[in-house]
Amino acid sequence: MAKIDKSIEVSASGEQVFEALTDLDLLPVWSTITVETHGTPRKPIEEGDTFVQTLRVLGRNLESTWEVTQLQRPQRVSYSSEAPGGGLLRMVQTVEETDGGSRVDVELDYELPGGLVGELFDSAYAERRNERELEHSLHNLKELVEARAAR
Repeated sequence: MAKIDKSIEVSASGEQVFEALTDLDLLPVWSTITVETHGTPRKPIEEGDTFVQTLRVLGRNLESTWEVTQLQRPQRVSYSSEAPGGGLLRMVQTVEETDGGSRVDVELDYELPGGLVGELFDSAYAERRNERELEHSLHNLKELVEARAAR
């Protein structure tokens, strides 16, 4: 499995950051690879909730069903998913209060579906691309939360 760890500082409270992270209707707004979410649970999410995320990967839409596997509001949420074709994903998002706001840490473990990797690109390329996408998504999250906090 490949693993990516990324962090970003956000000038907003941990509560505000965690609220945006776990509002699954906002996911397409800040996540660069998310086309849409559907079947999203009531708000706020709870452990055991599931939802479907449509991802855009190299020009293809892939649907992945996620489950909230752990929730410690407002510090930590974990998700897991099995994508069509055998891909596995596990994501942990942690929010920690800092002097100037909050720090968001994202840990992503994944194994891409074998057919997709073999057909479209090698795994080293996929890892670099996924790392850039996560960095860009976290930057988008930062901008979204800071804009909301400034209101």
